Amino acid sequence: MESILGFIVLILIVLLVAAFGMWAAQGIGARLGRKGPVDPINRAAAPLSGDSLITHHPSPDGRHVVITSANEVRPGHWVESPSLIDLEGQAEWFALDGRWSADEINWSTDSTSVTIKLRKYPGDVPGFSLVADLSMQQVRFITRSGNESVPLTEVETWLDDYVRRFGVSNN
Repeated sequence: MESILGFIVLILIVLLVAAFGMWAAQGIGARLGRKGPVDPINRAAAPLSGDSLITHHPSPDGRHVVITSANEVRPGHWVESPSLIDLEGQAEWFALDGRWSADEINWSTDSTSVTIKLRKYPGDVPGFSLVADLSMQQVRFITRSGNESVPLTEVETWLDDYVRRFGVSNN
């Protein structure tokens, strides 16, 4: 009789622990704002993208947009490749490949320029800032070694040269 009572008490303890665990998990999930399982396609991507894999960063006047496309290159390693689009002229000024990632995008209040902090995955060259002056159609690259300016249409060529300066393969 004593062993049966001990067995029943053990079963009750296990059930109590399981019930507490489920209750705690539901409470944590509710605090995080999740109503169900996480959708693997629309989960939080990278800092700029939030819950979307494609994010639009429009200029204040709405005439231009930087679009970032988030790609998980390795588990937990996100790259947000930027493109700069002229919406009025319906032209893409540049679209960086999947190794370049925008860490920060800031438009000037008058929409004449955008600053994009860039890095190259996997970090084999130093990061820098790209400042696109849309009225002059020029880009200034602010690196550790100084500033360089090129026409807006030469962004991708400058990036290839920048990578070559560090002796890193662009493959």
